[in-house]
Amino acid sequence: KVIEFHPFDPVSKKVTAVVESPQGERITCVKGAPLFVLKTVEEDHPIPDEIDKAYKNCVAEFATRGFRSLGVARKRGEGAWEILGIMPCSDPPRHDTARTINEAKQLGLSIKMLTGDAVGIARETSRQLGLGTNVYNAERLGLGGGGDMPGSEVYDFVEAADGFAEVFPQHK
Repeated sequence: KVIEFHPFDPVSKKVTAVVESPQGERITCVKGAPLFVLKTVEEDHPIPDEIDKAYKNCVAEFATRGFRSLGVARKRGEGAWEILGIMPCSDPPRHDTARTINEAKQLGLSIKMLTGDAVGIARETSRQLGLGTNVYNAERLGLGGGGDMPGSEVYDFVEAADGFAEVFPQHK
């Protein structure tokens, strides 16, 4: 039985639910962007280095193959968070996207990809679409207010890039 449900939030990048088993046990479940799920688990206790490294390596390996990942964790009652796993998810570009990009390029337009995906996923998607693999984390642009590139340098950087990843909706 679902007691509470918090839908996906693009800032916290996770969905949370509190459920109750037929025996009355309450379990809090979280699913979302793997690193945000990892941070949730770390709220209770430090994660051993070998588990942290294996978890992050798994996410990175999935990303190089173009897979998004979902992290999953749970907390039984007042117990500590437990990492349950990482699920790869395939979300390929639409069948007509590459054709549309090529048509735009033939008209002389310069195409840049902006995505909330991780850099590894964005590079693979960009490669599949024929855009190139010069994809950078949006933080490099200082969108969060911490940028130190002068305006002309930002212009050159954006011109040379094929896209930007880990972009939040407000940046688009």
